[in-house]
Amino acid sequence: VGVGGVEMSNVDIGLLRDALAAKSAQAAGLKADLNETREQLRLAQKEISTEHGEKEMLRMAKRELESQVSALASDKEFAVTEQDFILAEKEDIIAKSLRKIELTLEDHKKMQ
Repeated sequence: VGVGGVEMSNVDIGLLRDALAAKSAQAAGLKADLNETREQLRLAQKEISTEHGEKEMLRMAKRELESQVSALASDKEFAVTEQDFILAEKEDIIAKSLRKIELTLEDHKKMQ
């Protein structure tokens, strides 16, 4: 059998077939390794994406909590101010009522 003007023996053809089969097996192994590496990369990217999403959710939750704390502090300040105002009004009413009672008692003493 001649290939390109070169005679090949059955042994040479057998060796070439063995070499081709070895290369084919090596290529299949490399392809499997590549697919496994690609899958590991995909899973790692998915995990990173999930972690990024979780971090973003935590950041947003933290921002919301900070906003709520600020609103509560503002509400507390308003409530304390209102409480002080109401107490001042009540103290004024009590003082005026006491003064009226004192005047009424003085009037009764004068009338006796």
